[in-house]
Amino acid sequence: ADPLEIQKQVEHEIESFLMSVALVDKRRKFSLTPPGIDIESDGHNYYLFTEPGMYTISGSGIDFILTTKDGKIIDSKRERLAKQQELFRLISEYGTDEVAVKILESFRNALNRDDKKLFYLYEIRETLKTCFENGKGAIAVLSLSQTDWHNFGKLSNDKSVRQGRHFSEPTSLARDLTQEESEFVINFGAEMIEQYLSYLQNTKKNV
Repeated sequence: ADPLEIQKQVEHEIESFLMSVALVDKRRKFSLTPPGIDIESDGHNYYLFTEPGMYTISGSGIDFILTTKDGKIIDSKRERLAKQQELFRLISEYGTDEVAVKILESFRNALNRDDKKLFYLYEIRETLKTCFENGKGAIAVLSLSQTDWHNFGKLSNDKSVRQGRHFSEPTSLARDLTQEESEFVINFGAEMIEQYLSYLQNTKKNV
């Protein structure tokens, strides 16, 4: 097999895995550092080394065992939640879709830039709105709550919220998102992504 193709496939699978964990956890910020991945092989298994730890690939399918630097297992596929496993599969299979690429990147940016959280999460809403022609189309096709869609938009456009899209200058009314609001917007952002990935899967099944 072409080593470059193997590395490309592996990088995609790792990014899919890390993104699925981030979607479920909604607090962790994942990245591959350094950007390059070192691959070694003993003829049967491929070993990928990155700064955070080690991933082991064996057999014809790709599976992951996360370890600390001293080899202690901290997570494995069998221990992950069913939801995260399903998201991993969906992102791995449909993550290269043009819209999926955009909304996954927006979610990743929202996790990495708390001060711009609503700006990036709102990008997900706008991308899906464009994809389905309008908000009503996105809500209907993706089975999203109209109330949540509205409240998410209202909060994102609140000029007094520091993490909002239109916050510019501090005033006496300036405020941060409450913990409840912060959890709501990140959860709704993740829900929009999950519903879109499920939509891609269902569309493929019906073709």
